[in-house]
Amino acid sequence: MFLRCCLLWVCLSLTGTLPAGAQYEYRRAEADTASVNRMIQAAQAYVLVRKFDSAHTLFQASFRISRQIRYNTGIERSLNGLGNVEAELGNFRLSVYFLDQAIRFARQLPDSGRSLPFLYNNLATTYANWADHKEALKYYEMTIAVSERYPEAAFPAEAVYTNIGYLLNNAGQYEKALFYLHKGVIAAWRKGDFRVQALLYTHMGSAYLGRQVWDSAALYYKLALSESILIKANYITHLACKGLADLALKQGQPELAIYYLKQAVIPGQTLHPENASEASVTLGLAYSETGDVALAHYHLRHALDISRSAGLLQNSMDAHLQLARLYAGRADYDSAYYHQQQAWVLSDSIRSYDQTRTAQHLETRFRSAIKDKELREKQLTIELKEKELNTRNLWISISIAGLIIACVSILLIIQYHRNKQALKDTNMRQLLRQQQLHEFSAILQTEEKERNRIARDLHDSVMVQFSVVKMNLSALAGTPGPYINREKLLPHIEQLNMATQSLRNVAHHLMPDMLLEGGLAEALHYFCKSLQPTLPFRLRYEQMDEIPRFDIQIEIAIYRIVQELVQNIIKHAHATRALVQISYNDHCLGIEVEDDGKGMEDPSPSKGMGLKNMATRVRHLNGHLHISSNSDGTSVSLEFNLEQLELAAPGNFNKIS
Repeated sequence: MFLRCCLLWVCLSLTGTLPAGAQYEYRRAEADTASVNRMIQAAQAYVLVRKFDSAHTLFQASFRISRQIRYNTGIERSLNGLGNVEAELGNFRLSVYFLDQAIRFARQLPDSGRSLPFLYNNLATTYANWADHKEALKYYEMTIAVSERYPEAAFPAEAVYTNIGYLLNNAGQYEKALFYLHKGVIAAWRKGDFRVQALLYTHMGSAYLGRQVWDSAALYYKLALSESILIKANYITHLACKGLADLALKQGQPELAIYYLKQAVIPGQTLHPENASEASVTLGLAYSETGDVALAHYHLRHALDISRSAGLLQNSMDAHLQLARLYAGRADYDSAYYHQQQAWVLSDSIRSYDQTRTAQHLETRFRSAIKDKELREKQLTIELKEKELNTRNLWISISIAGLIIACVSILLIIQYHRNKQALKDTNMRQLLRQQQLHEFSAILQTEEKERNRIARDLHDSVMVQFSVVKMNLSALAGTPGPYINREKLLPHIEQLNMATQSLRNVAHHLMPDMLLEGGLAEALHYFCKSLQPTLPFRLRYEQMDEIPRFDIQIEIAIYRIVQELVQNIIKHAHATRALVQISYNDHCLGIEVEDDGKGMEDPSPSKGMGLKNMATRVRHLNGHLHISSNSDGTSVSLEFNLEQLELAAPGNFNKIS
């Protein structure tokens, strides 16, 4: 739990400072990436103060909006947040599901290395809390591998090394545990994190204790003890003293074990029930070995009371076993039998889950075997009946074989003619489609030639004449004379300047050089940017993905469609904000044009000449047009499958590499 909160704090420090109060009304949020990021930050703030219901609601909302706007980073962060919240609530199955989905989306991101270590670590921690140590170790090792591959993620690997070492020690894999713990010590030392370094020393001492290398175990426990005292880490001090006490008992030094166990209990410190009961059991065992039966009995009873109140079955069983040995040594066999019996009951309870799963598995296999046997018997019966039926119907089959052959021949002839007609119809449709595409391409080329001609005429003729008039007026304004009023001429010169600039913009829009040089994305960006100073509202351009170059005629056609949509907003929408958004994924080009204007009375493409022409262009490009409009604004969605278009009309367009 502590590790998950620390990693969440690291994520927050990387993404930015939280807003004051961390409150956000997601229902009023705009569907853009900035609002999604603010919503995720607010949800993370709720997690830190353990308001999981509010955090869950916000993460769900950010996930829904991110899917609507195809914001994969927002989807990944929302799923990660949902997985962490479900883990905190104890819903480990749901947590694993959400984190698996987050990893799937993270792998599709260009900067996946920044988020994958955190996602793998969260999934490993969930499996560890779910008591699935095998899966936890697998994902912890994947966390380390990915974090080493992507050092720019700044992932705190020393915390993961601590968890891996703890799990491997519990599994008895001490050599492997020491390998990871040594790497964790080096990482913590480089970062100057002495608390984690001291905690790693305690796990290394436990590993050497498991291998029965007493000197090394004592060395690392004492290093952890001295380090924890310096930094006042009471919990690590307790772990180090408990380890030294276990080592002393292993070496037959109960008095030294009692000394360390008394040092492990720090005044004013509240220990976790599991740690407190383990320390009391060890202290009772130490007093028992010194012969102080009264104190041994007191501490073992204390450990039993703590374990019972906290529901710690394993610790309760250990306390009962030690009490049974203690009473047996005093010849109190009734009490010894009672505690031994209680230990057996607890042992059965601990093993009951695994036994139940094993029994269910065996029962499933047994029932499956019975079903297989019944199925084989039924199959044999069916085969015998079929054999009898085949023998009985042999002569009937021979007599009607000729009729069947005749019927089949007739059906084949009919099917042949149908296939021939269907192939003919398909060829006719393909020819008609190719003819339509050729006509559409010719129309596009004719329109572009006419636009280019008008643009050249404006640039080479009208704008030149305007420039000549401007120079003449400017020269006239600078000529001294009693009949020339310079102040009256200057507004006309300025107006002529504005008219010249407007003509220049019109010429650029008619013949977009940027489209030929940089492609559709750069041309649309330049179009929105150059148009913004002349607009009474804010026009925003967003590019969600890397947009490749493709057929120049397709780029021109799509550019003209977007240009017409923006002109419609300028003329009719009375908007205060507008958005042009372009994305590309798996040969599918998506364009969204939205505004918050007054909307359309009838957004159907069949109404109005402009919408009808636009729908015709989109249909010729094998695209899809969807218009949604109400009093809050209008949204136009365009989707083009460029791969299908190129296959449907080969050779119609010039390819740009």
